[in-house]
Amino acid sequence: MKSRVSEFVFRAQSLDVRPLAGGRPPIVLKGLTFDVKRGEQIALIGPSGAGKTTLLATLALANEPDAGALEVFGVAPWEMSSGARHALRKRLFLAPQAPPLPPRQRVVTAVLAGRLAHWSLWTAIRSLIYPRAAASAHAALVPFSMEDKLFSRVDRLSGGERQRVSMARMLVADVEVMLVDEPLSALDPRLAHQTLASLQQQAAGRGATLMCSLHQVELAHAQFPRVIGLREGAIFFDAPRAAVSDEMLADLYAGATAPSPPVAIGDETPPSLAADARCR
Repeated sequence: MKSRVSEFVFRAQSLDVRPLAGGRPPIVLKGLTFDVKRGEQIALIGPSGAGKTTLLATLALANEPDAGALEVFGVAPWEMSSGARHALRKRLFLAPQAPPLPPRQRVVTAVLAGRLAHWSLWTAIRSLIYPRAAASAHAALVPFSMEDKLFSRVDRLSGGERQRVSMARMLVADVEVMLVDEPLSALDPRLAHQTLASLQQQAAGRGATLMCSLHQVELAHAQFPRVIGLREGAIFFDAPRAAVSDEMLADLYAGATAPSPPVAIGDETPPSLAADARCR
């Protein structure tokens, strides 16, 4: 007898979540209720500090909720054994805004790290010495125009190039859900548009669900079929693109610093400016 496959990848009910931090920080996500179906593409927007990063970490099973219910692929992950939960995580990928890429590592190795969850320890060690499946890493870099950096060192990449390496790593991981945090923050408007289009095309071609936090409100509104607006840790609106009005966006950001396009110097933000942006 085959087990029933849920049409939802995520179902959240009255979810309260604290951020990933030491001690007992205050709850930042409050009473979130939403569903995400397989294959959906969703933009997550809102002022800085609204809880977008915390929500993505929670959906990636890196952060246990304080209250409420969360189902992932039709099961309750925090009621499972740690081994079963680890197996569930293999079907998800979280690409952070500042990807943790070792500076002396080659891009090919950084990209292939997306396969670590599926490799044995011995295979992973061998790949550090002589990268296996380098062709797969090259193919994953092509959609982001990064294939010429295959054997470059990570510490010689700009901030935007590192973000695109992280997205190539996600493609190599071959997951069912892509959770991407501010992937365009170090890119100029032209490259941001191209990168987002490639990311969405890759997700659609794989039948993967894509949930992406963005400060580029115009891109979020223009490119994503569904937009969730977060404000002060609560869902301010959750609506199809056509239903999201200028008034709703103005209310979402009322009293907050308005989102602005990144600085454009050459074709993307240099590493120094990207680092400054991450510290704000």
